[in-house]
Formats: sequence, C-alpha cells, structure tokens
Amino acid sequence: MILLALLFSFLMLRAEAKSAAPSASPQAVGQPAVESTQAKGAVAAQEIVAGLTAKDIVDRGQEWLRGIKSSHARVSMRLIRPKFTREMEVESFHQGRDKSFIVIHKPPKEKGNRTLRVKQDIWTYTRNIEQAVKIPFSMMHTSWMGSDFTYEDMTKLDSFVTDYTHHVVGKTADPQKRGDFLVTIELRPKPEAPVVWGKVIWSAAVSADGKEIIPVAEQDYSERGELIREIALEDIKMMGGKRIPVKMTCVPLKKSGQKTVIEYLDISFDKSIDPKIFTKETLEKGLK
Repeated sequence: MILLALLFSFLMLRAEAKSAAPSASPQAVGQPAVESTQAKGAVAAQEIVAGLTAKDIVDRGQEWLRGIKSSHARVSMRLIRPKFTREMEVESFHQGRDKSFIVIHKPPKEKGNRTLRVKQDIWTYTRNIEQAVKIPFSMMHTSWMGSDFTYEDMTKLDSFVTDYTHHVVGKTADPQKRGDFLVTIELRPKPEAPVVWGKVIWSAAVSADGKEIIPVAEQDYSERGELIREIALEDIKMMGGKRIPVKMTCVPLKKSGQKTVIEYLDISFDKSIDPKIFTKETLEKGLK
C-alpha cells in the first residue's frame, strides 16, 4: 500500500510538471521570478565571484546547509493545509554527499517513523507495519511524509550539482544585505537526468571572498515553463557556528492555501557521527 501511494504521488507530480502550460511567472517567495536564456546573457563556466563558477556556487551553497563532512539537526515541520495544520519534530543526520538518516520524534502517532538513504538507495520504516520498505529511486521527488518537501529535499544530496547545467542569470548587490552579492543561477536538467523539474531558478547570498554562500530562494518550473513550486530560505541567524537560514517555506503554487514550513531548532556541522546510524539495522531498530 505504501508503494502504491508513493507511485500515485509520483505520477501526479510528473503529470503536473509535464502538462502545465507556459504562463507568466508570478512573483517568487522573497524575490521576483527570473526568466533568462543563454541568448540573453546567461553564463556557464565564467568565474562569477572569487574565482567560483556557477556550478561551484551551487555546490558550495548546498554544502553550506549540509556541512562539508556532516550535519546533525533537530527541526520543527509545520504542514499547513486549508482545513488543518499538522506539526512534527524531526531529527536528521547527514554524512558527506551520500548518507542521510531521518527520524520523527513528534507527534506520538508518528514517533519512530524513519527514513534512510545510502547513495541511491532509500528505505522507510513505519511503526504501523514494523518493517523497512525500499523506495524506488524514481520516487525521490515524491512527498516526504505528506509534506511539500520531497525525499530529495530532505536527504540533501547533490542532484542540483550533478543532474543539471548551471548558468548565472543575475548578480547584483544584495538588497537585503544577507551577503555582498545576490547571485541567481538557472539550472537545466542534463539529458536523461532522473529529475522532475524542467528548470530551476536558484539564488544565494554570496560574500565577496566566496567563503560564505547562503541559499535564499528556489523556484521550480515544469518542463513547459510554468512555475510550480517556490522555496524561500529566510531568517538568517548564527547557528552551528555559521550563518544559516533557520526557516524554509515551501509553497506549491497549484495548491491554494497549502505550504510546509521547516524551522531549525538546533544544528551542528562537521562533528563525528556514528557510522552505525546509516545502516538498515538502525532503520529497523531505531536510535539507541
């Protein structure tokens, strides 16, 4: 039943992304929508800031939130729907680019539900069936636990780096002074890449020396050019020894009155994590 539900969710998302007709893009969460092509001056391999290319900036921005070696966080997640609001408290562990473990602590009904990702393999464990279920990699872009974030969003690996090409479409002084520059990059999927989006517009606040790259916005488009989903990364504070956006809001634009908000309660970066956490044994038996 879980696999059938995931398959249905995936097929709906693919249909939504493929069949959406082109239209003028509404304003993004936290910034205006950006439309650009290489003919309009987009640049791929040119150095943008401090010797960094567009791909470097995306890579380091993802790494800024994930950690160079590891991260360990507790977050609250609020699912807002037209008729109800659901809240969860989640603990996550990430190691490098290929290992993630997530466990739900609240509410009691979902306490102990877990997700494990190792490289391209992902499993979930739910208390109601008391067994691990492997999720097909093709379903990485389906909803995680009913939220507007996907398995790919939650496990924080590097699809944006490996599955897309990168072209800078904007570089200005950051009007909100989160960094010296606001850099906007257009991502286009490589041929045969296992992704659902036809285009992603990704923005980061970047320091002049390129040492601080803070993702601040993401806009996800269908294969035919319609803006489907927006993610705003806001409320930048010192946490875990560096400045990060402690609030992330995901808004699916075709679902009125719906959004998911993640807020960091605590996070640490690049600390030692027991490798046993990233095993099926821990997935099935839980954290000790």
